[in-house]
Amino acid sequence: MRDPFTHYEYLEVSPGVSADGLKRAYQRRILEVHPDKLQQRQQSSPTSALATTNNFSKVQLAWQVLQDPRKREEYDGYLADLATRSHGIVHEAVTLDEMHFDETEQDYTRACRCGAEFLLQKEDMEIGADVALCTGCSLRIHVLY
Repeated sequence: MRDPFTHYEYLEVSPGVSADGLKRAYQRRILEVHPDKLQQRQQSSPTSALATTNNFSKVQLAWQVLQDPRKREEYDGYLADLATRSHGIVHEAVTLDEMHFDETEQDYTRACRCGAEFLLQKEDMEIGADVALCTGCSLRIHVLY
């Protein structure tokens, strides 16, 4: 299942935030979710430690994507594409191991029942995309990695 939160939501900012605003939000959020800082503030249980580690990783990924203007533009395009294709059908969930890796193109593909293929490009993975669209029909797959 796709992460229900966007990178913007993990940093608690709006998509129109400036670079300075983004940096301030990242610095604030990373302190809030850092496992060491959280442990100093409260007694941590194994469940909350896992959630903290996961949130810490999500905040770091959000920063890595949004602080880079090229990656941010690609991510914004991905979000827009998801919004316009929200009616698409998720055909199945697959792992990267179940897809074919093309070393030349640096992307992953998987055959679709329509005869075309699902495509997950390296750039998609760099921004955290986990949905691969079919190049020939409206189906999509959820890619687990």
